[in-house]
Amino acid sequence: MNRRFVLKLSHAAAVLSVVLVAPMALAGCSHSSPWEKGRLRVIGVERQYANLAAQLGGRYVSVISIIDNPSIDPHSFEVTTSLARNVSQANLVIQNGLGYDSFINSLESATSPPRRSVISVAQVFNASSATLNPHLWYRILEMPRLAQSITRHLERLDRGHRLYFQSRLRQLERAISRLAVQIANFRRAHHNSSAVVTEPVANYLLAELGVSNATPSAFERAVMNGIDPAPQDVAHALSLVQRRRIDALVFNAQVSGPSSEELVRVAARHSVPRVAVYETMPLNYDYQGWMSAEIRALDRAFSGHQSTVSL
Repeated sequence: MNRRFVLKLSHAAAVLSVVLVAPMALAGCSHSSPWEKGRLRVIGVERQYANLAAQLGGRYVSVISIIDNPSIDPHSFEVTTSLARNVSQANLVIQNGLGYDSFINSLESATSPPRRSVISVAQVFNASSATLNPHLWYRILEMPRLAQSITRHLERLDRGHRLYFQSRLRQLERAISRLAVQIANFRRAHHNSSAVVTEPVANYLLAELGVSNATPSAFERAVMNGIDPAPQDVAHALSLVQRRRIDALVFNAQVSGPSSEELVRVAARHSVPRVAVYETMPLNYDYQGWMSAEIRALDRAFSGHQSTVSL
């Protein structure tokens, strides 16, 4: 199981008991609502999925995200009564799947409004439960499939605005096609590039870009799951950086530990470009702008030997 959103179990159980015992009380309590009246209520568990839904639904959706702060560790998450209330009121929930955000499943089961739909990105991408890397939003070239799935759900929930949703879908598909051009240009310019990663956050993007990942697989899996990597795997990763056998170090800007911090320090010491990647979409970006910025940062590392330590 991936080290994702570990709940404080006693608190989570208490919250769920409130939802199970009194769902109607939650819906009618006096807390201020995050929803705009008269619009479809959509939750994107991760900020990047919420952004896609907002782009596709436009003025006919009210969208909130749960994991939306890139400055906090996304691996620990505490369920609250306000979150439970929001889930109980949502028309559509978009979640990652693959164990990354499994806390949402219990909240969905606790309250099941008749018109609520749920999209699992893992299911849209046909990612099996054996998939080791849950960071599916970095599969840029597959994002049109997710956009189309979200649009179909919006159309079923609000048939009167089908043409509007279709127009918004075409706009987003054009934006993603521009990312595909960026990816193709990168592959042509850097077809022999390689990198070491601190964990597999952006591995899907690196694969699309044609960047060879030289990291010992056991090392990056251990870091992702909060386990100390084996000493031989740490030594191998450090050696690749120290001997400059790779073109860049790609590191998780949100979550760090002793092994990843040491890799970043060694890369700086040996003038290996460092490129920050994120699990949660940084503020002041939309999805396509974020992915474009990450590609440009990698291009600067491989073309100009420049580091990008934050977006």
